[in-house]
Amino acid sequence: MKTNSMRYALRAAILASFAQDAGEVAAALGGFGVGSWQRELEWLDVNGLALYLLDHLQRLGQERLLPPAILARLRQNLADNRVRTAALLSEAVEINQSFAGAGIACLYLKGVTLSPESVPDPSLRLQLDLDLMVLEDAADKARAVLEAQGYALECKVGRTWQFRAGSSELPSLKDIYKVKPQRAVDLHLSAANGLLARAVRREFFGVELPALGPVDVFLMQAEHLFKHLCCSSTRAAWALEARRHILTRAGDRAFWQSVGMRVEGEPRVALAVAVVGLLVEELFGDALPAFLAGLIEAHVSRGVRLWVERYGLRVQMSGVFGTKHYLLLLAELPKIATRDQRSVRSWLVPRVLPAMITTGFAGETAGSRLRRYRIQVGFLRDRLLFHGVEGLRYVVESYRFRRLLIGVRN
Repeated sequence: MKTNSMRYALRAAILASFAQDAGEVAAALGGFGVGSWQRELEWLDVNGLALYLLDHLQRLGQERLLPPAILARLRQNLADNRVRTAALLSEAVEINQSFAGAGIACLYLKGVTLSPESVPDPSLRLQLDLDLMVLEDAADKARAVLEAQGYALECKVGRTWQFRAGSSELPSLKDIYKVKPQRAVDLHLSAANGLLARAVRREFFGVELPALGPVDVFLMQAEHLFKHLCCSSTRAAWALEARRHILTRAGDRAFWQSVGMRVEGEPRVALAVAVVGLLVEELFGDALPAFLAGLIEAHVSRGVRLWVERYGLRVQMSGVFGTKHYLLLLAELPKIATRDQRSVRSWLVPRVLPAMITTGFAGETAGSRLRRYRIQVGFLRDRLLFHGVEGLRYVVESYRFRRLLIGVRN
């Protein structure tokens, strides 16, 4: 119990540190030893916070707060990620040129395109794949271009086609920042020409790519984070990136007017932006721009506000699989908020096994096959444990939350 308490204390201190000055950060982080930091490296990695934290401490002149071994590890991760980011950009340019040659209009989403408003340096961001958007009519043509570059269609999830190339062996977490033989592209299909028509040419690391403008970047960022708040797992870095975008544009009245015009008549998008703004305020204590404060007042119910206040930080501090606290949020959201209307029971006790996270390949060795089976069995075990433990926690929290709701509604 003491270990868990120390673990969550360090996680909370790390998140709070991004809104603190040098003295406050030193006071908050100075009391943790190498053992505590070592236990949280995986959490920092999977939440995309490790390199952001290193950069933040360097800017404050507080790298000494990290034990030498931890500091050396993060510096090496940053060096590896610089090479990896350059490789991703090179791959993005090659795909863009191939699409242009085939007459396919495309648009890059997320990743490096979040710079500079949300990400001060793309090398600090943990980007696992490339996200592109094309018109639905061009899907088969785009598939042929990607297949010519060595990609294979792995699966279709809604309007997203997921492509993979290179080795099918699951990469190790310890190599997450390195250039790997595995490559991935998520191809998002758009039925209309809206976002694609608003694409602009933007420069990243001296490379020009078709990307969204700042308003569309922010709206997509908010919708993406909100979508993950409505399911079991999210990534704390997404909240930090949203905060940076909000602060970057805090005094830009024209920007917020454009956001207002874009969300008018779009209640789901307006709610997503409002909830994300409220989460940023709760996590980091920032004063929000007047537009966001008004949007929260207009679109966020007392129940949703209570959920953010009680569980917003807990969700950001959760582990790889997350929590089931999102089920309490879904119960407080209007029907327009989420497209998945399954019952709470179906989320608590899934009726099907989770998708395979490893796949075989031609010429696979017996050793590789055994490693895949071991990884898959371990994943299934962890998922079962997650559903059991978090299901019980949900039952307890559901009772507590209902009692708190009575208080805020009276």
